Amino acid sequence: LALEGCLQSIIIMVRRKRDTFFRNAADTTLEEFTAFILDQHLGLTEEQARRMFEFAHGNCHGAMSSDELRALTAPALQSAMSLPVRVIVPSTQGVSGNISAEEMRGRCDEVLLFMASVFGGATATAPQRGAYRAESGDVVLEEVVSVVSHATPQLWKENVDAVHSKVKDLCAEWEQECIGLDFGGLLEYVYPGELTGEQLWKSVVPRVYRQRRDIEGFRSSLRAESARTLLEGSVLEPFFNE
Repeated sequence: LALEGCLQSIIIMVRRKRDTFFRNAADTTLEEFTAFILDQHLGLTEEQARRMFEFAHGNCHGAMSSDELRALTAPALQSAMSLPVRVIVPSTQGVSGNISAEEMRGRCDEVLLFMASVFGGATATAPQRGAYRAESGDVVLEEVVSVVSHATPQLWKENVDAVHSKVKDLCAEWEQECIGLDFGGLLEYVYPGELTGEQLWKSVVPRVYRQRRDIEGFRSSLRAESARTLLEGSVLEPFFNE
């Protein structure tokens, strides 16, 4: 495992266990740190614990300070709060005009490259058969591909306007009535051009609800669960109160 990956695994996997290792400990020796890691039964070895300690402290001598611990745990905790971002790529031009497999790959690659540039990576699912009811009332069947990234609430907040703008442009280019955009399990529809009053309601309500529930709610629940069950009273507790 990469050192950062090991640390992130610890934060996620042990948050349901209360441990007294960090309690009232301003500094932590290699022996204490290794004992704590092995006691969590994460499948890590003494050598991996030593490498983690050395990465944080600079060497294996003396004691790791709370500041050194903070420098590594804060980014890992942010990463633990990542939520999926999904763009549904259609295989039609207009409402029901099918495109070639090569054109579909081009669409998927364009979304993949954009999502990777914004969020650091992206994955395309296998094609899925879907159906939706067009504005005309007709039910349209088509193949779709979901392109998925992951983002922390803060990263999403910083890039949400750019994502909406890109999806809106694709919607116009591909002559779609709308394109599905999902963040944290809440789906909204992005439309080309100026929105009608009805479309604004369909777009704004999920976004406001998502901000209230999936971003702040997720952060609060993670903080509460982690702090109470693992980190309460420890040198890590202030991270959840900042």
